[in-house]
Amino acid sequence: MADERQERQAALLLSGIAMAFRLAWALAVFRGNPGGIFQPDSLTYWRIAENLVTHGRFSASPSLPLEPLHLVTPLYPLFIASFLKTGLGALSLILGQALLSSASCVLAMRLCRKLGAGLRASFLAGLLLALDLPSIVMANAVLTETLFSFLFLAAAHCVFSQRLPWAGFLAGLATLCRPIAAFFPFPLVGCLALLRPKAKPSALAAYLGVYLLAVSPWILRNAIVFHKPFMSSSSTQTLLYAHGAGIRAELDGVPIEEAQARLRKEAAQNLAGTPVPMPLDLDRPNHIEKRLALSIIRKHPWLFLRN
Repeated sequence: MADERQERQAALLLSGIAMAFRLAWALAVFRGNPGGIFQPDSLTYWRIAENLVTHGRFSASPSLPLEPLHLVTPLYPLFIASFLKTGLGALSLILGQALLSSASCVLAMRLCRKLGAGLRASFLAGLLLALDLPSIVMANAVLTETLFSFLFLAAAHCVFSQRLPWAGFLAGLATLCRPIAAFFPFPLVGCLALLRPKAKPSALAAYLGVYLLAVSPWILRNAIVFHKPFMSSSSTQTLLYAHGAGIRAELDGVPIEEAQARLRKEAAQNLAGTPVPMPLDLDRPNHIEKRLALSIIRKHPWLFLRN
């Protein structure tokens, strides 16, 4: 009982410290530069949320007609839309993210406890996250990192608490927040099999089953709209406009934004010169962008590896 009370007290102290630092940063941002919460990707998320609230359509188009979107997964725009729907603005979104970020620090501490660490070492792990500057900054930006970190830590905590259906559901939500999480459920199951060898196969199957149920509506939506089941097309975009643009920026001696603009123009020119099989065909632009990215990487593999 005493240990549980000490752990609750440590969790309260940790969440208070984390919240204080995040609110202090938020105050500085909103007083000095309120627009600082918006990064380049933020505007896309915000516009999708506005279109969801106003038109009920998942699109980043600034005006009608609204083109369906496949680059972004739905959870974070829906998270923003929940604040917009109730008439709450950007400040309330940032406060909500500060709460989630503070909760992530407590989850980190409790996850360490589940893995066998003592209370002091676990508290230190949570404190390091509470004082982590990137975590503080991301909690005050309209970006997916804070929501994703909370969901992933919550899923991992549920795995090692033997609450596997909940773990599968939370891992599914994390994937709908950032598609990179699609690779996480299987290593988590492997860790569980090593650390908890007595876990029942039926429980592991329930974990994966609930995970697939959580992500399947979005995959089904894409199959209906774009005639192909997939989670997101962001991998191709990252390959060309992050890795490819980074190589071009270094070779041409220009900022990466300029390199990205040039690559978009080049991809659009290549796209314009190919036949159009259907209005919402996904493979055609993806294939062209992927081919362009791989051609750059093949010519400069060492720059790719270094960057």
